[in-house]
Amino acid sequence: MKLIFEGGLMKSYGNQLKGGALAALAMVWMTVGVMFHARAADPVPVTPGVSDNVAEPARPPVVEPGETSGATSNRSETGTSRRRWSQEEMVSVGSDATVASNQTSGQVVVVNGDATIEGEVQGDVVVVFGKLKLRGNVTGDVVVVLGEADVDGQINGDTSLIMTRSRFGPRAETRGEVIAVGVRPDVDDGANLRSDPDVVSLGPLLRYFEGTKDYLIQGVLFLRPFPPRVGWVWIAAGVFLVFHLLIALVFARPMGQCMDLVREQPARSFLVGLIACVLVGPVSLLLSFTVIAPFLIWMAFLAVCVFGRVAAYGAVGAAVTRAAGVTGISHPLGAVLIGSLILYASYMIPLVGLLVYGLVLPLGMGAVMIHIFDMLKRERPPTTALPRPNSFAAASALASGSPGPATHGFTARGPAAAGAGTDGGGGVEPPNPPPLPPPPLNSPTGGPQVIPLGGIEALAYPRVGFWPRFAAATIDMILIGVINIMTFQSAESFWFLLASYHGLLWAWKGTTVGGSVLNLRLVRVDGRPMDWQTSIVRLLGAVVSLVPLGLGFFWVSWDAEFQSWHDRIAGTTIVKPDRRVSLV
Repeated sequence: MKLIFEGGLMKSYGNQLKGGALAALAMVWMTVGVMFHARAADPVPVTPGVSDNVAEPARPPVVEPGETSGATSNRSETGTSRRRWSQEEMVSVGSDATVASNQTSGQVVVVNGDATIEGEVQGDVVVVFGKLKLRGNVTGDVVVVLGEADVDGQINGDTSLIMTRSRFGPRAETRGEVIAVGVRPDVDDGANLRSDPDVVSLGPLLRYFEGTKDYLIQGVLFLRPFPPRVGWVWIAAGVFLVFHLLIALVFARPMGQCMDLVREQPARSFLVGLIACVLVGPVSLLLSFTVIAPFLIWMAFLAVCVFGRVAAYGAVGAAVTRAAGVTGISHPLGAVLIGSLILYASYMIPLVGLLVYGLVLPLGMGAVMIHIFDMLKRERPPTTALPRPNSFAAASALASGSPGPATHGFTARGPAAAGAGTDGGGGVEPPNPPPLPPPPLNSPTGGPQVIPLGGIEALAYPRVGFWPRFAAATIDMILIGVINIMTFQSAESFWFLLASYHGLLWAWKGTTVGGSVLNLRLVRVDGRPMDWQTSIVRLLGAVVSLVPLGLGFFWVSWDAEFQSWHDRIAGTTIVKPDRRVSLV
């Protein structure tokens, strides 16, 4: 017998496997289609030797060629107990199949059952998860997968034994090739085989999985990511250590800033990183219709994971050196090296290693994400904040034009008004107020339009950036997702419900459930109340923000007016009032 698969000989042995192991897999796949076709023809097969309670109508005897009708009386009753399937094929799933000595079948396929061949099979024989007992003649090929084979008959085609215990008896005869994958067959001295069986040993292949088996036992079982007795883990740790040191060397300045964030804001960093780990999956699923967005999201997530882990290692190393009173380590490279060695040692401790490994990831990720958004905020041009009235009376004074806290800029007070003009009594004469702008052309009365006082007051509240909006949107999507699962249960209905939900609540209350939880309110920049037209325009504009990989939503992070693309299209923004925003 030959032992194949060693030294890269599988390539030269591909022609021999063509009619053997590879054909077996294809035939097993074809078995599924044949199985359902056969069951559709007769869903209640009759097992040989088992009688039914219902009497079966008598059938006329079948006369074989060259056989007289009188000879049919000597025939056993196996003809009446044959399967009522097609005579060209015999398919059995979950039960046994038998071809008696005086029967002929075109093809035999058995899944999760035993096959006994004592007669003649003019086609192929396939047995999956069962035992083959061959005492007759098979014209085609024989394939046995994950079972047993007892061959003591004739096989004219090839024989493929896939992970199967097999025995060739003294009357066994094969005219094709015999290929055994995984298990060496037992061949009797009296067997007449065309050639010695070719054995494809899985031993060399399984050796590659020995390290995985050791890692599962010593690492996963003991809840530690770094089992010290597994050799390849040391090699992997060394490769990762070099890679982390290279990152610290190339990105020294931003890495140092991230390390400071981990040290100064550990709770905030951990919370942001934990939220990112939880939401990366749902966000990728929601944006899966863009095809490329999930790929970009996971690539960015992987990059943040790597940089975050390096930042966490460096923060641990810097904290240890400060506690030990070691000075002179100013470059992040030294801190990352010390922190990596300390945390690698902790990864070897059962249970503690898994806990430390799980805590380090969100801690470093959050610091990196905070640093990224801080950099985006610094790139915004400086803006002059609108004067915020101290009370509702200030907004009223501004709308009416009467003197008050909101109109103090139009009165001459203090040194700025000195010398601006004097009256006859020597007093200071206030300058004339600036002229009012002409009335708009679309005004129905021709006079100035009246802006509601509530709209003016809302514009004075602080505007909201990306993360509060994102948190409110997440709450809304979870709510609509639950409703969709309980009702329509389809992706199309989810988006329809989400759009209808936002459009209705924006126009009705100026907020949603998520906005009410986080105290956010949608307002128009011209101070007018929200209406149906503005709500629909903003809803359609959200599609424009979503198409370029959601860039329009992220635009609020660095926009000078804290507006996304759909906010600019609809002339809206989101503010955070002092009073709680309610839906009732």
